Amino acid sequence: MTPEEFKNSWRDTDQPLSPISPVRLLDFKMQPATNAFLVKAGLPVYASPLISFAEDSDDIFYGIARFTVQFDAGEQKDAFEKYIVIGSCHDGDVIVVNTADNDKIELLVHDDNYKPRFFNTSVGHLAEFLIIYRDFEDDIMKDQGEEGIKNSLFTDEQFALLMERMSAADAQAMTGNGFWKEELDGILAERQDYLKSI
Repeated sequence: MTPEEFKNSWRDTDQPLSPISPVRLLDFKMQPATNAFLVKAGLPVYASPLISFAEDSDDIFYGIARFTVQFDAGEQKDAFEKYIVIGSCHDGDVIVVNTADNDKIELLVHDDNYKPRFFNTSVGHLAEFLIIYRDFEDDIMKDQGEEGIKNSLFTDEQFALLMERMSAADAQAMTGNGFWKEELDGILAERQDYLKSI
């Protein structure tokens, strides 16, 4: 997904996109395509499923920053220099750009010594997944309202479409133990638990 396509598709006025000033990206040595995406479109400050992204700020925790500036990597500092923090998940795991691996998006798991896990192939793929997941939630909201979102009351057809769209957009994100695979397994389990409780 290009930054222009993302800007045109992101219609959530409650969570506007936050483009990053090009000056803030100069020291990170990210690929031109990654820089262009963050400058032209940016990412939303908040998005489903419970993700937050960097703002256009000099603040080392709210803005984009090198991992080793935000966190004390101790003796592993050299190994973590390649990571640029662009966001975080509700549980405190950190979303980063891996500048040593084609700007792949990864999740650093905070309670596992920041061990990396796959998130998306690129920032453009990440943006496309945010749109796909938003559309999935919109569909649930249309059928079930807020309770449908809260209790994961999606239909098998809605879930199958979500899986199909995500697999077509970035197949690698749907395999192994990456963020999105775990997220989808989680909402399936939530739905099952809720249905058992009623």
